[in-house]
Amino acid sequence: MDATMTTIHPYVIKKARAAFAAAGGDPEKAEALAQWAQSAKAWGDIHQGVIIGQSGTIYAQTRIGTGPGSHVLKSDAQALGLMATELGLAIGAIKRRSGEPVIHIKASGVTSGSAQFIKEA
Repeated sequence: MDATMTTIHPYVIKKARAAFAAAGGDPEKAEALAQWAQSAKAWGDIHQGVIIGQSGTIYAQTRIGTGPGSHVLKSDAQALGLMATELGLAIGAIKRRSGEPVIHIKASGVTSGSAQFIKEA
């Protein structure tokens, strides 16, 4: 485990690693997600998420709508040069531009519930 991950609460690290593993990714690349999740937990806003690549790169933050309407934050969409902020369209555009698989992870998926243990390499 990377030394910087030791400053993040172990619960959050486990949740981030489990989210990566569940999506078929390498849990060792979950550091940025764990850092974001710890901040998200502190903010207490469950209506947020991130689009993250298989490499562990966080490409954009998102707002989760209660129905249709989940979207990438406008500032992130502008920084990425996205034409649309709707979540599904943004995921497709980010995947094409980055050349890697990307997934959307909600804050609630990495900040609440039981934490599954994922063995470290």
